[in-house]
Amino acid sequence: VTNDIDNVSTTLQQVLTQLITSVPTVVGVLGIMFWMSPLLAVVSLLTVPLSFVVTMMIAKRSQKQFTAQWEWTGELNGHVEQMYTGHDLVKVFGHSGRAIEEFDELNEKMYAASFRAQFISGIIQPAMTLISNLNYVLISVIGGLQVASGTMPLGDVQAFIQYARQF
Repeated sequence: VTNDIDNVSTTLQQVLTQLITSVPTVVGVLGIMFWMSPLLAVVSLLTVPLSFVVTMMIAKRSQKQFTAQWEWTGELNGHVEQMYTGHDLVKVFGHSGRAIEEFDELNEKMYAASFRAQFISGIIQPAMTLISNLNYVLISVIGGLQVASGTMPLGDVQAFIQYARQF
């Protein structure tokens, strides 16, 4: 229960902090992007659903592993607490070796679940970078065509790329 409460508290704290800073930034940057070039803003917005789908696919897989990680963390913490509080009884009945084996087994299961959870969730950042780079290429090509046709200055395209990176 303590682990779960700590996780919920930490998650809420991080999410609320990110919401307070991210929402105004996204709204402001999006407004400037539409003001500069509605076409390029729409192109940038097209990558949002793709980002959402990729993130959800990865998160769905990693969520199972994070659940297993916290399950094994609880089991391991429970085992440690029981062995610590009942240390005298464990020693008297000669169960130290078995307690150590059980600890090692639980620890290995927790390690494996943690490794898988971190590995799978670690794929999100490279996937978002790939999508961001695709957005950059699309903006560069379409912006380059607009510069070539004289409908948009080169500096605006460069500024737009910076705003798209923030977005």
